[in-house]
Formats: sequence, structure tokens, C-alpha cells
Amino acid sequence: MNDSIESARIVKQTDALLREARGVLRRLDKLAAEISGQDPPIPDLVADARDSIDSVVHQLTLQKHTLQQRAKDALRRPRLS
Repeated sequence: MNDSIESARIVKQTDALLREARGVLRRLDKLAAEISGQDPPIPDLVADARDSIDSVVHQLTLQKHTLQQRAKDALRRPRLS
């Protein structure tokens, strides 16, 4: 399979994961707002979960940028036939 096609597929897949992770963050923000009056450790656990998903979003963002750069580089490479 062509490197540029495979790279584009992986970028698209990573982008979908990033959208899902951002959706989880939004849901955790809503949950945190609704349980703010709960007794410990529930609010702390939600805050920990949010921090973890925030790290996932950050890593996926970095991965997406790296993959996009690789895809661009693959398109620039001359093909040997």
C-alpha cells in the first residue's frame, strides 16, 4: 500500500480518537459540575479522571501533528517505480 495513503488513514483514525477523547472531557466537566457537592472521594476521582483524559487529548494532539507531518513528507518523496 502507498505510504501516503496509509499515513492519511492513520491521521484520520487518530483524529477520530481525538474527537472522542474531547467528548469524554466535556462529559467529565458536566459530571464534575453536577457532583461538586458530593462527599470525598467522588469529586477527587472525577478530577483525576479528567486529568488523565486531558493527558490523552494532549498526547493524541501531538501524535496527530507528527502523523500529519509524516503524511506531508510521504507525499513529497519521489516514488521509485
